[in-house]
Amino acid sequence: MSRTQRALAKMSGAGCGAFVCGMVLLFVLLSAAWAEEFPLKVRPLTQEEMGSVDGVSAAPSEERPTGITAEPKYRGVLPPRYAQVALGGGSLTLVFDCADAKAKSYDLLYLDRDGDGDLAEEAPVGVAAREAVFLTSFQPVTVDVPFAGGKRPGLVQVRALVFGEDLMQVTVAPASCLEGTVRLGTQEYRVALVDANLSGVLGDGEGSLSADRLLIDLNGNRVYDRRGQYPIPAAQEGRPLSECWQVGQNWWSATVAGDWSTVTVKPAEVTYGELRYRGPQPQSLVLVSRRYGYVLPSFKEGVARVPVGEHTVDGMQLAAKDAQGRAWELSASGDETRLVKVATDAPAEIDLSQPMVGTVEAETGEGDVRFSLALALAGQEVSSVTVGDGRPPEPTFTIKDSAGKEVATGKFEYG
Repeated sequence: MSRTQRALAKMSGAGCGAFVCGMVLLFVLLSAAWAEEFPLKVRPLTQEEMGSVDGVSAAPSEERPTGITAEPKYRGVLPPRYAQVALGGGSLTLVFDCADAKAKSYDLLYLDRDGDGDLAEEAPVGVAAREAVFLTSFQPVTVDVPFAGGKRPGLVQVRALVFGEDLMQVTVAPASCLEGTVRLGTQEYRVALVDANLSGVLGDGEGSLSADRLLIDLNGNRVYDRRGQYPIPAAQEGRPLSECWQVGQNWWSATVAGDWSTVTVKPAEVTYGELRYRGPQPQSLVLVSRRYGYVLPSFKEGVARVPVGEHTVDGMQLAAKDAQGRAWELSASGDETRLVKVATDAPAEIDLSQPMVGTVEAETGEGDVRFSLALALAGQEVSSVTVGDGRPPEPTFTIKDSAGKEVATGKFEYG
């Protein structure tokens, strides 16, 4: 027996336990420091993939926007319609024309691809598909996206809501992604990163939710399925592009290189705190943050483990019975101004014991006044309410003058 073997053979009890603990600690430290870089390549999105990305929208106008220095020769069937869509640190100018005198519909598009204001030099873009009756999708085209004082080339597709001779809305959506294969632990996954708001920055957006998208092929069928929707965010193949990715029970941090050529992933150290609720237990509660994306708390005896940090409520569903034994169910969407702050030293709480609060707004029109009623629970906007097998009766209202005299009554309508 060698000297090393004899030394190990003499280890027992607390000494052996300390040795094993030391090895485990070393393994944990090595795992925490592990990081791996993977290449990314640009590829076009499929039509189905593009359908899952919102893009950036704007309203068309008859007025010629400032900045246009030259225009193409229009066909004259319909008057041109203009749009300017905010992209990155600038905007993209578009003008719609009609080539088909019989159809009389906007089917030709010019884009200021290089941002110099000269639309006369641009080749027209034709229709790629007409979907859902009124949705017209044009052929993808490469444009310069303003970014940090410079520009990035981006493949985009323009979609428009066209009702006969009317052009209602214009959307510019990404038509390409960054794709690669990453290794998370022992498993490899194909992933695609989409700059959904065409800002030239990945992971940005307004509020608590990233505007950009992460597509991840979890089941290995080489398709980003529209599967794993709520209530399991960790199983979604299409999700917001957060700083940390959850796959099963594990978390990974991801960092994209400045030139978008690579993505580096490593195990993420996630610290958990407690989230509690007051009132009825939520049937479903979805939190969202830039760091963790969607999180679905699972309550046990009124307590759920949630990653430490600031979250907002993306949506929730509640069910309860009133004093008459009637079952009430409601759905509510989140309010990004109300933060759920989860800390290690103090539990966070969502108070669902409050009554619903109604807010009435009045809008004056041509000789009339329109009233609208919005309901909220714990600061979250209520989107639907059912009582028993149907909706509750529409609320009524009474209008009184400054002296308290009743001058009008009415009833709200669902809409």
